[in-house]
Amino acid sequence: YISAGYNFTLKDYIQKDKYTGYIQSKNNYNRNEFWTWISYRFKQGTDLNFSASAEHVNTESPNYKDDNMVYKLSGMFYHRWNKWLWMRINYSGNIKHPQLDQVTEYGYFTDSLNWKSGNPALRTQVYHSGKIWLDFFNLFNFQAGFNYSPNMFSTIIDIGEGTLPSSKYGRYTTYIPQNTKYRDFWISFYIYKRIKD
Repeated sequence: YISAGYNFTLKDYIQKDKYTGYIQSKNNYNRNEFWTWISYRFKQGTDLNFSASAEHVNTESPNYKDDNMVYKLSGMFYHRWNKWLWMRINYSGNIKHPQLDQVTEYGYFTDSLNWKSGNPALRTQVYHSGKIWLDFFNLFNFQAGFNYSPNMFSTIIDIGEGTLPSSKYGRYTTYIPQNTKYRDFWISFYIYKRIKD
């Protein structure tokens, strides 16, 4: 079985002051995505599923412009040698797009000492994960997996300096989203036995 398609997404964001009408932030964001999905059974007990997409992402604000390509891949392979032994492998490469409040140039004090702002340079998050299962004799189960992102969304807490809401000059805490690296790896093994009624 094979399927394919195209998706287009457009977001145009304008943030204005409620009372003066002054434009505080503008952001234009569009995406063009081509995707495909394939499923195939080689024989009884052996299956393969695969999907992929390529997406062009364009973001533009008054002081920043960026174009980049992001790719998604996912797949699953399953094979059973006999009733006592089977294996399954999963891989997923997903993406997550920033919300409009994460890319706005406008920032503000949430209270007397905390400042929150977006980041126009924030790029689409790419996240990779994989997992393998091995099952022996319907009794022993081994699993291993990993998760990795070269640009995960993270809110970075830092110190800023400037005019406070009290009109005094001083330091304050800033909260700004950034792209950061993330990775982990895990292994598990357990023994199980189904108890008959």
